[in-house]
Amino acid sequence: MSWPYKGFLEPSGFLLLTFAAAFQVSAAAVPDLQEVLQSMGNADKKYRTHSMTIVYNEQGDISAGGKSKTLTTVTTRQEEASGRFERKFRHYVPSPDNPEPTVLDMENHCLWTGEMAYDWGVSKRSTIKPLFISKRAEAVTANKQLQGLELLSATLSDDKPAWEVMAEQSDARVLESREVVDGVPCLVLKSSGKYGEMTLWVDDAHEHVVRKLVLVKGPNSLWHGKELSTYPNPQTDWEYRIENVQVELIDGHYVPVSGVLSERRVSELGTITSITSIEIPSIDFNPDFAAEGAFQLDVVPDGTEVWDNDFQGLKYTWNKGELIPMVEPEEVDALERTTEQVVLSQDSPQAVQTEETQIPASTNINTQTTGSRFSLRAAGSVLLAAIGCVLLFLAVRNRKRLKGDDPETPSE
Repeated sequence: MSWPYKGFLEPSGFLLLTFAAAFQVSAAAVPDLQEVLQSMGNADKKYRTHSMTIVYNEQGDISAGGKSKTLTTVTTRQEEASGRFERKFRHYVPSPDNPEPTVLDMENHCLWTGEMAYDWGVSKRSTIKPLFISKRAEAVTANKQLQGLELLSATLSDDKPAWEVMAEQSDARVLESREVVDGVPCLVLKSSGKYGEMTLWVDDAHEHVVRKLVLVKGPNSLWHGKELSTYPNPQTDWEYRIENVQVELIDGHYVPVSGVLSERRVSELGTITSITSIEIPSIDFNPDFAAEGAFQLDVVPDGTEVWDNDFQGLKYTWNKGELIPMVEPEEVDALERTTEQVVLSQDSPQAVQTEETQIPASTNINTQTTGSRFSLRAAGSVLLAAIGCVLLFLAVRNRKRLKGDDPETPSE
């Protein structure tokens, strides 16, 4: 039987065209991955200057017999202007006779001034834990990471936001179909690569907020730049999830204000699980940092012991914002003796050369090698003398400052 309507498509052709048109519309509706990641990165910029409070309530850790603790964190950040970041946090734990959380003894501080990272603690007895400073890149990364960005930027345990991790994965894509999360249609982004397998549910109608995240790591997945299997307690499986995210409109921005973070880690020692509820009760995008007393080191009293993480083994004291090397009297005496010996050896190089040239006849070493070794030792002696003089000068200067007779120290 032939198709009676001339000039029109037969049913099979009509259906094919209709199906092709529907496919084109569906394909065009899938956004480009790079555009989505760029939009997520642009949305993160709204958090560059803010002050906020975050409350963590963690429960779980089955392998350790169960635990419960609360962490309250206050963060201030001004990255766009000067790169400054500050975090203060206190732990709270419930006692057996008191179900209400009790504050622990120590309050920890972290301050990144744009050039230097500072870490210290203040106890309820108004004593200061040793102050740690560093300019190292890894210290900067650790100190700039914001507690709370697990929700705000879906920051992972690798100290990177989810969109940045997704961009570095070898296989990343946007799925054609959307999925509904907590009643909201979301884009679904999937990836696999060096960080593991990650899936993001992104609410592109509300500033690309991440409504849900699932990250699964294997033994070869990276964590802080190293494979999980290379750590002292090798882990074979690690699942990290962010769910139940609630979003509110604050100062014209859509902000995740609560959510649940769950982790499950499997290693040779057993399985560790934890569930942490995260709440952001307050956030200010236009804070008065001066009124808050942010980015100040005034709380650190003079005389506080200071460790420089960039130069392990050296200790200092904090004095009017400067680091004064701590050199013990016996160390000064040892440096003086070393300096005297180096000076004497430089005044009588013949003695040094005589000792150097006492080589057994059976040893096959040519004169050029001997001269090179002598030159290296001489250069090393000069360098050692210079270091000794510098340390001696710093030690004497430190003594004068502690006594208050240093002419460079301003009077009160």
